Amino acid sequence: MADQDVSHRKVFVHGLGWDTTSEAVVSAFSSSSGGGGAGDGDIEECKLVTDKVTGKSKGYAFVLFRTRKAAAKALRTPQRRINNRIVSCQLASVGPTATAASREQAGPPGERKIYVSNVQRDVDKERLRSFFEQFGEIETGPIGFDINTGKSRGFAIFVYRTMEGARRVLEQAPQAVSGTPIALPKGNRFEKQN
Repeated sequence: MADQDVSHRKVFVHGLGWDTTSEAVVSAFSSSSGGGGAGDGDIEECKLVTDKVTGKSKGYAFVLFRTRKAAAKALRTPQRRINNRIVSCQLASVGPTATAASREQAGPPGERKIYVSNVQRDVDKERLRSFFEQFGEIETGPIGFDINTGKSRGFAIFVYRTMEGARRVLEQAPQAVSGTPIALPKGNRFEKQN
């Protein structure tokens, strides 16, 4: 009887890349792929949410398992790798996690995002992150590095945990990282306010 209640069987997966397919999501939860998830026949449905215009993933999906036991088994690993990205999963009925709620209090991601241009191709990703961490705790970043080569694409994007971290970067306007000049172009959110 309990297995008939969808709220105990539907898993929300978020953090997917735009190029993710339903098959990739299902594969990540299948036991044969080493996904540590349910058995191959335990998935009833996978609904990847896509943009109506482009057909690309919007970054999240819903996986409906046939039984509560299969869903619970899949959730033993709340984070997993899908298409070279670490994604998170939770029961869809739970709603936003405490982490998501605290992010909302910190401000929308767009208001905590810093865009850095003129990033040299051979800059060390971890060194760049360490440099920007002095202004506040970083939630995501640096984005802007080629997945295959690890080289910079000429820019970096950081999302700070709080708006205060992003504000500090713009107030102190760093000019160089390890002697290499960088630029914080106009259009960063807080430049207009200062």
